[in-house]
Amino acid sequence: MRVENRFEELLAEKQRRDRRAWSYRDIAEVTGISPATLTRFARQRHDQYNAEVLAKLCNFLGCTLGELLVLAEGEAPEGQIAAAPAV
Repeated sequence: MRVENRFEELLAEKQRRDRRAWSYRDIAEVTGISPATLTRFARQRHDQYNAEVLAKLCNFLGCTLGELLVLAEGEAPEGQIAAAPAV
């Protein structure tokens, strides 16, 4: 199993709600999260998660952590977090 995020999907929902297109630069100005970090989220390219970044993203997107991060079947690609096996 691997950890994936729903950043792009949740951002699309926010854009529909807000009736506004949000660029990564706009999001960075509002949240303080760098555009590079936002790009890594959009591309599912992270090797670790920062709690502060996750909290800011959830606040901005209007979602919970469980709505942003999900477990998915399959192997984690290189550079992506694999979920620990259940004990």
